[in-house]
Amino acid sequence: MPSPGGKRRSPGAGRELVIRSARELFARQGYGGTSLRDIAERAGVNESVIYRNLGTKEQIFQAAVLDPFHGFVASFVGRWREIPERRSNEEMVRSFIYELHDLMSQHRDSIMALVSVSGMEDVRGQITARVQFNDELDALAAQTEADGQGRGLAGDLGMGVRMSVGLVMSLVLLDDWLLPMGDRRPDRTELLDQVSRFVVGGLEYGGATAARD
Repeated sequence: MPSPGGKRRSPGAGRELVIRSARELFARQGYGGTSLRDIAERAGVNESVIYRNLGTKEQIFQAAVLDPFHGFVASFVGRWREIPERRSNEEMVRSFIYELHDLMSQHRDSIMALVSVSGMEDVRGQITARVQFNDELDALAAQTEADGQGRGLAGDLGMGVRMSVGLVMSLVLLDDWLLPMGDRRPDRTELLDQVSRFVVGGLEYGGATAARD
């Protein structure tokens, strides 16, 4: 279906429009409440075009919601491995927290869509999405554990990664509820520096406790 005004969209622009439309609908209506027809109507294209070029609703969910996080993980882990000098715990965690907060803020609709998956009735789709998301968290955890030797860290570093992701996710989704109002509200730097110190402190406390034991 041509775009309004008779101008034909480029394939890339059309695909991005469908993905953006799907992300918005998943966030607002949930996965189970969104159909391919809903996505097609919002994007202004034929349903058959979506199915032919992007696949099933599960595959669209992957492209719209999970791919941004996958790109972040791959990029962050790749750059982490290529740094010639080992960074301090504070630098490592601060970089992770800041980049993750940027990603989740830019893709807030994606995070809302992930929340919607938790209660959707399509059990197969839910399991698929959870497996994919957990694979990404496992990749971050594996790199953290590989880099954690000799840092004075101990305990389940993989769980530390997951809790850090959950903390940032909650701040992005519920910032108006969790943060003080008015003049007491911290700016971005104050907030993320505090989160970084909290995460580093927890990881180093675990290491010190393990050393005493």
